[in-house]
Amino acid sequence: ESMSAQAKAKARDFKPQDIANTLWALATCGARVPESLVESMSAQAKAKARDFNPQDIANTLWAASCLRVLPFFARFLGLTCSSKTLKDLGGNEVQASQLHLCFLSAHFEPDLALDLATFASLASECKAVFRSQSGKSAPSALQAEVARVVRRVVSEEHAKGSVQVLEEQVLDDGGCYSAD
Repeated sequence: ESMSAQAKAKARDFKPQDIANTLWALATCGARVPESLVESMSAQAKAKARDFNPQDIANTLWAASCLRVLPFFARFLGLTCSSKTLKDLGGNEVQASQLHLCFLSAHFEPDLALDLATFASLASECKAVFRSQSGKSAPSALQAEVARVVRRVVSEEHAKGSVQVLEEQVLDDGGCYSAD
């Protein structure tokens, strides 16, 4: 609460890294972010979009996705990523994986005022990088258990016809997504 109030008060002076780090910290600790802070941070991100480096872009969009405020950052997403490739952005595997989460989340955001087709190439690249990186570490016991439960629940719901299974939701290997 107090961090949010301080961030809102100082948002105009924030550099791109400050915006990205603040949002990242709020998302990492699972904070509930006031809409006024989200609006302030997204306005500053839009205004300073051309000054964001690949890490700042990825951290900002990852955090916006985790905080479930991606619609506020739609214009920022458009300014920084529209019709671009990973090479254009100059990002690495971690940033590609963060952007993959953003694009995946965007599909489930009914209020996102963007044509996701303009990001199709970048989204595809990020997904491929994410999948290639996900096999490099062994899942923890918690991840394996979560994957088992999700596969069981989704299979039961799918059998009832009450859920549509998307490729990204459940894969044989647990979906490549970390649960812990």
